[in-house]
Order: sequence, then structure tokens, then C-alpha cells
Amino acid sequence: MAIEIRGNGGIRVETDWRGYTAGEAARRGAARGVVLGAEHVRAVSVNRAPLDTGALRNSATASHDPDTLTGAVSYDTPMPHGNTRNSTTTTAKATEAPRER
Repeated sequence: MAIEIRGNGGIRVETDWRGYTAGEAARRGAARGVVLGAEHVRAVSVNRAPLDTGALRNSATASHDPDTLTGAVSYDTPMPHGNTRNSTTTTAKATEAPRER
């Protein structure tokens, strides 16, 4: 980078802009954000899932697709039937907060 300060108070800056490199770095950062976001959602939803046997909580998986910058959280165990409240959660459903009325 070259910087030239001119006598009339002007400044001239020359730089070698690497837009592709900057764009790739931004995309990698966005992909990392998707991973961290999906893991956070998984952790929060696990804490809201019924405890019963722990099978539902243990089946939680966070996944991501770096090409489309999308993330998802899935469970590979059926929800228990009946009351989904337990001593470790105070929400009406396993992964959803009660609606305000």
C-alpha cells in the first residue's frame, strides 16, 4: 500500500484490493457462524426437551451446509407421549416457549 500526503491537504492512497480473497474470508466466517448458531440452537433445544430417559436429548444433532449457509437441528428419537413437562423444563412444549396472552 502506498500513501502520499499532498501539500494541499489531500491524501492519495494506492492499494492492491483483493476482493476475491476478502469475499472468501467473509464466506468462511459466515459458514463458521452457521455452525456456531446451529450448535447453540441444539444446546438450547436439548435443555427444553423432556428428560424421561434422556434418549430424546441424546439424539439431538446440529448439521450445516457451508454451500448454502444453512443450519438445522434434528432429533432421531420420537417424542414421549403424554405430559412433556418435567422437573428440568418449564415450557409448555419440548422446544417451544409458551405464547404470551
